[in-house]
Amino acid sequence: MTNNDVTSTNKIMQLAERVDVLEKEVKNLNERLNKNKFTILLMSGDLDKALVAFIVAAGAITMGYQVTVYCTYWGLNLLKRKTIFKDTTILEKMAKVMMPKGPDQASLSRMHMFGMGTKFFKVLMKKNHVVTLADLIETTRMLGVKLYACEMTMGIMGMSRDELIENIEYGGVETYLKEVVGSEINFIV
Repeated sequence: MTNNDVTSTNKIMQLAERVDVLEKEVKNLNERLNKNKFTILLMSGDLDKALVAFIVAAGAITMGYQVTVYCTYWGLNLLKRKTIFKDTTILEKMAKVMMPKGPDQASLSRMHMFGMGTKFFKVLMKKNHVVTLADLIETTRMLGVKLYACEMTMGIMGMSRDELIENIEYGGVETYLKEVVGSEINFIV
């Protein structure tokens, strides 16, 4: 073996060691970056479940997490600001009439009792200085929580972007899964 061969072999070994070190540093960096993401899949439009989701979102963001709330199925109703019947089928119109319109019309998942339980719960919330769901959603947005609306479910329910609150993002299952893959915590409500 010549001196050139030994020198080349040493350089290759040094480069391989440097590549190993860099790969470990990249892996550690990726792990640290993913540790501060928190994703919430909100499928429920129930008042109590939505309160939990947004209280957790507010807590997570104040702890330094980047928080995403992905709303699908009944959770989409919490993002509604109005109902538009123009250019909808009879089935879509029926669905729109039966759906709650926004967070103020959300009802309890249990003990709703034809609306009396929900009204009683809201009185207790007010008495104990708990913000309304609508205010909680807006507060979390101001704190930096990213809200997504599921486009596939919007299609099923006949919802348009014009019916939902402004300044939210839209995406399908791929969008949600990309958020989850990069998250330390995924919370499903």
